[in-house]
Amino acid sequence: MAEKAYARLQARRAAEERSSQLEQSTVDLSARLDQFGPTGKGEQGPDVLVVEDDEALLAAMTAYLHSAGLRVQAVDRGRIALAEIARYKREGRESPQVLVVDLRLRDGIGLHVARRAKEWQPGLKVVLLAADHIDEANTPYLDAVVRKPFALPDLLAQVKALGQRAKVTVSGAVQA
Repeated sequence: MAEKAYARLQARRAAEERSSQLEQSTVDLSARLDQFGPTGKGEQGPDVLVVEDDEALLAAMTAYLHSAGLRVQAVDRGRIALAEIARYKREGRESPQVLVVDLRLRDGIGLHVARRAKEWQPGLKVVLLAADHIDEANTPYLDAVVRKPFALPDLLAQVKALGQRAKVTVSGAVQA
């Protein structure tokens, strides 16, 4: 019994160490990218903006979507995501095509972030990550709901399908 408890403790410590290393690597990479400064007016933003406050899941989604060739911006707060979308608009940059947002965020509810983002950027496709039941009929600003737990390939397929639809334009207007 004591051996199992010790093994669980060791596994938890190893996981915490990996998480700490991942977090430090992310901070280092972010600092390096910041050296390049803001991008100029009219430049393209990321394909996908991911909002998730679970650091391990955020890192996994970001890495997986990036490995599939998508430009990904990852943030861990809803207010940061909304500030980024507003910044794209202010700078005249193309906003992300797809917003992937968790239902439960530390700084609020993902539905609020999804609704506001869609109001500001109507062509934005929104994927909500939720373990809870969502009444999709009463949430017209959502384009898809991915139930937790989910497989990363399933999320990628959903993001790619929505991203392709967002690229279809007629007279400069994004069509749903």
